[in-house]
Amino acid sequence: MKTVCPHCHQKYEVPDDYLQQDVTCQKCEKDFTVTKAKFCTECGKANSAQAFQCHSCQHPFQLEIRNESEDAASQHLVSSASGDRSEAKLSLLLQIVVFIYGVGSGLAALQGIGMIFSVFSDYPELGNKGLTIIYGVAVVTVYGRLLLLLSTLTQPKKKAVQTPYSQFALLGGGILSIIGLIVSFTVFSGGQQAIYAFSNVLTLVFLYQIYHIWRERCLMDVNYEEPEKSKMKSSTLGRVSVILAVIGLLGGFLFAVPAIVMGIIAHKDGNKAGFIGMLLGILGLIGNIIFIIIIFGNR
Repeated sequence: MKTVCPHCHQKYEVPDDYLQQDVTCQKCEKDFTVTKAKFCTECGKANSAQAFQCHSCQHPFQLEIRNESEDAASQHLVSSASGDRSEAKLSLLLQIVVFIYGVGSGLAALQGIGMIFSVFSDYPELGNKGLTIIYGVAVVTVYGRLLLLLSTLTQPKKKAVQTPYSQFALLGGGILSIIGLIVSFTVFSGGQQAIYAFSNVLTLVFLYQIYHIWRERCLMDVNYEEPEKSKMKSSTLGRVSVILAVIGLLGGFLFAVPAIVMGIIAHKDGNKAGFIGMLLGILGLIGNIIFIIIIFGNR
């Protein structure tokens, strides 16, 4: 059974017979009564039973009227939290869907990187270079996050958490596919039009399926706690991401990209330093690109 100190939020794994017993927290050395921890439905963090809001994301706890379907969902969550991760494993068909979409997302992210670097060329058809950079960064950001999302789906021991960034990536993936579908009908013709249109429609179908898989997995993992080793790794990645991002802001163009990647991975696991590193890395990448454009433009 998990319990949480209401004073410093330190988590403990204790036997069930400790329930309602008075103990002393080893971290803050304050006394508290052992109660069963309750988990935030937004970020999945464990909280003391007396908490009115999550200590991590400040999401308020509310009394809920439970029906039969919610009770069934609760049993589903309990089995997931107990360590049985068999339900988190994807079927063979879904593994194929995730794999195909993952390959497509990887190619799209590489295309976005190519678009960003293409502004340094002298191709006349590039048009507005600023718009090209914005679109390229959007493509890399969306499909980079989708790749991490897909990676979590293929690893039953990883905790899936619904964050604004994951919602943005799923929505952004749909928007980019719709844009691609429009472009296929307005720019291409004949066989090329059919191929591009079909690929974008198939992408939308796959993304719709992945959205439902991700949503179910996030609900399944509300009470699930990853091994501490995984959390320590995320914390380290978050710190390294911030360091690399700061170097990237100071002019280290090549440091910004790994800072973004490490920051996304750490942020996905709930590490706040990862979000800061990711944000600073993006700012450093854009700033360096603009600086290089200005330098090349003055030649």
